[in-house]
Amino acid sequence: MNLSQLIQCQETQHTFILKGNRKYVHGTDIFDFIMALLKKNVHEIAHFDISFPHAILNHNCQLILSKTQDDVHNKAPLCKGQFEFHGDIFYFGLNEQTTTSVAKVRSYDEHEIVSHSKLTEQGAILLPSKGYSLIESLVALTKQYHNKYQPLSDKKWLFARLKLAEIPQDFQTIEIVLQSSITNKLTRSQLLVNDQGIGEIYFTASK
Repeated sequence: MNLSQLIQCQETQHTFILKGNRKYVHGTDIFDFIMALLKKNVHEIAHFDISFPHAILNHNCQLILSKTQDDVHNKAPLCKGQFEFHGDIFYFGLNEQTTTSVAKVRSYDEHEIVSHSKLTEQGAILLPSKGYSLIESLVALTKQYHNKYQPLSDKKWLFARLKLAEIPQDFQTIEIVLQSSITNKLTRSQLLVNDQGIGEIYFTASK
């Protein structure tokens, strides 16, 4: 499905699989689902921005895609974003489609993902493990860094937002550098892939 076909159909359904012992759909799977839909057009996409309000998604869902921001925001409260394609801005979001909870589960070992990482107080760098996507590696690395250098006593850090100037087509190294932190609330880190700065990742503390 190319981008023009995706725009034409506007709403695309998807069945998710839960990771590990989680009772909610992981943000990395949402990102990878959107990337899979965009397929061959990914290399032409710029200024990709996705955010999660952390309403728990544990049902199958549909992707809403439109050139009109209000169309998406009114229909898709669970995840929101936008990107640029050939100079045009497109908005997208997710909405739960059914009342049936996601039933399938697969194993997911974040410790394996970050087994080749190196952490400092300023940030972290990772040589990714095979079998994991860019976003899985990035989120696991950022989580590992936060748990060590920004620990929370009664909450946990959550993947909140990702901004990319472009979508990397391959990755040999992933690095994050902490840019700002509101103590125990929100952090912003620079993202480098293959030593090139391409965006920012935000983590927020659970409520």
